[in-house]
Parts: sequence; structure tokens; C-alpha cells
Amino acid sequence: MKLSLPNRNLKRLGIAIEKREYDLPFNDDRANRFLMLLIGLMTYLALLSAAGGMVLSGMANRWTSGLADRLTIEVPTMDANGLKLSVDQQQSRLNILEGLLKGEGEILEIHIQHPNDVAKLVEPWLGNSESILDQVPLPALIGVTTKPGAEATLVPRIQQAVTTAVPDARVETHQSWLNDLLRLTGTLSFTAYLIGFITAITTISAVAGAVRARMAAHHEQLEILHLIGAADEYITRQFQKHALQLSFFGSAAGFVAAMLTLAFIDSLSGSMDMTLLPTLVLSGWTFFFLILIPVVGCIITVFTTRITVLQSLAEMP
Repeated sequence: MKLSLPNRNLKRLGIAIEKREYDLPFNDDRANRFLMLLIGLMTYLALLSAAGGMVLSGMANRWTSGLADRLTIEVPTMDANGLKLSVDQQQSRLNILEGLLKGEGEILEIHIQHPNDVAKLVEPWLGNSESILDQVPLPALIGVTTKPGAEATLVPRIQQAVTTAVPDARVETHQSWLNDLLRLTGTLSFTAYLIGFITAITTISAVAGAVRARMAAHHEQLEILHLIGAADEYITRQFQKHALQLSFFGSAAGFVAAMLTLAFIDSLSGSMDMTLLPTLVLSGWTFFFLILIPVVGCIITVFTTRITVLQSLAEMP
């Protein structure tokens, strides 16, 4: 025996038509819209938090790989009395340090940047490079690339040699401020993933509550199905099918909204021309992982529905 509904209701969301007709009247538009909206919002939040966590993790990895096995030697262009050195004096100091570095077998590459080159690097923030040099005594920089793993023993030796040759030169390994940045990005990334986990737990709780409320509303119909011999597994499959329909539409809407939001954020950050900010590049495994989130959301919804229905049916007389 099937609980029939008027034909005009067959096309409502929640009613399977033709050969997939349900035995329960899943035609409460308000309940359907609520569950779809809930799943859509949770999918949206989970996608944004996951994307934020991956962007921060990728940014930390780029910083680490970009500065790994590298150090910088800062060579001031002024003497101890604050007087600017001549171009020949500056070049002489650079030649001395370059000779010392070339004597180290664990150094792979040496790159010298004169004050003019440094001025061009900071030009986007401080303005015209020529006016910068007139107002600010920029130092010369020597970038050094070492063999992997050689930094621990090489840096103390280089520091001693550089200090002996040019006392006011400074060796910077970037480790101190890099550790602070990595700690910050790690904390933010963990927070983003934690938000995603809390979103999943909230979804499970909300779906379970919605399913219990629907079962309470259809308590009489469930008792009738029990009386005519319908097994718990049979009833549970109908709830699962209905939950899968709603979660599919809800998660799809949440996915589209999240992608539009990420595209808007990416275009906005790109128009601001802030090169220090991370960019939202969704490609490869990152995009694949984001696509999996709505799928996982549907699986969580169906599995939660199954467990909740079975538990509720077991409590019925």
C-alpha cells in the first residue's frame, strides 16, 4: 500500500515521480528548502575555509622553498662615521667578499645586487629609484645559494670571514622572521581547517535534527508502514534517497556560490596589485580537493540520515 498524493504535487522537490515514488509524503516545501539551504551554507563555509587553509599552506611552502639554503649579506654603502663611500670603495668591498665566498666549496651561486638594483626592488613602495638613492643610503646585497643541508655549518664560517673582512657587513639567514611568518600562517591555516571540521560536525547535528523532526511529523505513516510489514531497511532507503536529492542540489548551489566568491576575491586582490598577498590559484590537486568537498557533504548527509532513521525506528514500538 502506498500513500498517494495529488498529481500536482508530483513535481515538487522531494517527490520522486514515475517508478521512484515514495511511500512517505516528502512534499513539505518548507522542510525541503530548509535542509537544502542548510547544506548549501555548510558547503559554502567548508569550501571557503578549505580554500583559505590551502592558500596559506601554499604560501608558507613557497616562502620556505624560496628561502631554503639561501642567505643574504648586507654591505652598507656608508662607513662607520656615516659618510657615503665612493663607488670604487663600494666595489672594492664587494670584490673582497665575493672572493671569500668563491673560496667556499659548499656555495653554489653568488648574486650581487648594487644599490641601484636594490632601489629598483623597492621602487613599487618608495617611488622613483633615482630619488630613493638621493634620500636613502641603500646597501648592496649579496645573495648566496648553498648546497642543501650545508647552511648549519657554513653560516658560522661565513659570518666570521665576512666580519673580519668587512666589519660592518651583516649576514642574514632569514630564519628569525621566517619562523614568525610560518608560525602565523600555520596558525591561520589550522584555524581555517578547524572551521571546516566544525562546519562538518554542525552539518551532522543539523541534518540529524531535521530528519528526526521529519520522522516525528510522519509518525503515523511510519506506524502504518510497520503494521503492513515494511522493514526498517526499506523505510531507511527512502529517507536516504530523499536526503541525497536535497544534499545534491544544496551542495551544488554552495559550490557555485563559493567558486564565485573565490573568483571575486582573486580579481579584487589582483586589481589591488599587492604582490605580497597570496593569490587564489585553483589548479591540479587543489581544485580536485575542493570538488570533493560537496561530494563528501552529500555522503555525510546520507550517512547521517541512515543512522538517524535506523535509531529512530529502533525506538518505535
